[in-house]
Amino acid sequence: MKYTISRGYKVDSYEFGHQVSGAGMGASIEAEQYGKDIVVLKNLVKELHPDPKTQPKLLGPSGYYDEKWFNSFLEVSRQEVVDGVTHHIYNLRPGDDPNMITKIQDPSYLNQVAQTYKGVLNIVNKFKPQSGA
Repeated sequence: MKYTISRGYKVDSYEFGHQVSGAGMGASIEAEQYGKDIVVLKNLVKELHPDPKTQPKLLGPSGYYDEKWFNSFLEVSRQEVVDGVTHHIYNLRPGDDPNMITKIQDPSYLNQVAQTYKGVLNIVNKFKPQSGA
């Protein structure tokens, strides 16, 4: 972060971790620990980018949606920490799936992901109403 700042690079946002929520992707972090760590990162961002007008946003957790995990994370991290709640959706599964074309062309299959979006929106509205999902 200091190197980026020293080079004068504009940073729009920082994201903490990658696919570590819930069951994770090979590795995971408990929601409470992630929430505590992202608070530390937010303080570091404020310290290194003191001007609120140019201060990068803080996004997270950038992983699979797990309702219990997201609830705990957002409760621990408090309202003012995360500027945008991010999650991944892989509802079509791996790209080498022989049924991929059928899935892409089936609206009822694609609509199954709507429940995930509703869940994320409900949690964001509960804990981080100023944040976007």
